[in-house]
Amino acid sequence: MISVAVLLSGCAVTPWNALNDDERRDLRDNSSEYQQDVLADLHVTESEYRQSVNDYRDCVQEAGADASEVRATQGTELGFEYSFHAATEADGDVTQRAADACLIEYHDAIGRVWVSQGTALT
Repeated sequence: MISVAVLLSGCAVTPWNALNDDERRDLRDNSSEYQQDVLADLHVTESEYRQSVNDYRDCVQEAGADASEVRATQGTELGFEYSFHAATEADGDVTQRAADACLIEYHDAIGRVWVSQGTALT
């Protein structure tokens, strides 16, 4: 039996993750339809950010992982932990790939734009 635990968290705004509008457009244009809709105006509201994290978490659970409740991390971001048990490494790889796909579908670009904004959670 294989067990995996993952903690999702982001980082603070620095010169390395501040995004200009061209970079935000590129993220938007190369993301999923879900994220393109949110990023249409190149800005992420707190409500959109929270929904993205919750949808990502729900997807991870549907992929077969056990996910914790979403909670604030570092005052500006949300995160959750997830874990799963697999009978074989191959089974674990399937679950991990499905969880990774959830990030790409629901949160990767949105999370990056949110962090670049440096907005505190209310």
